[in-house]
Amino acid sequence: MFEEIEFTEPAGSEGNSQIIAELLEKEQYDPEWLPVLIELVDQVMNTALDGDALFLRDKGIDKRLVEMEFLLPIDVLDAPSSTESSKGMIACQQELMSLASTP
Repeated sequence: MFEEIEFTEPAGSEGNSQIIAELLEKEQYDPEWLPVLIELVDQVMNTALDGDALFLRDKGIDKRLVEMEFLLPIDVLDAPSSTESSKGMIACQQELMSLASTP
């Protein structure tokens, strides 16, 4: 969902609501989930990622890097390799946050 919506608009805006509704339909979820997802997206957009002043709502399309979607089969996961992967992902996330906060 976050790959599709416009961060600088509220989740309940006409454009974002339409995108979320289309994604619900595409994934065969009941449309009654729309208000719930709008509220959740707004909470994410309005939460300071750095605990202070870094908000997704302030990041326009020119400040985003949309990642390629992928699926990871669950049957190949095990705890030791998942822990190591998590450490690498956390390091990447910290690096991205430091880059995002740089003017």
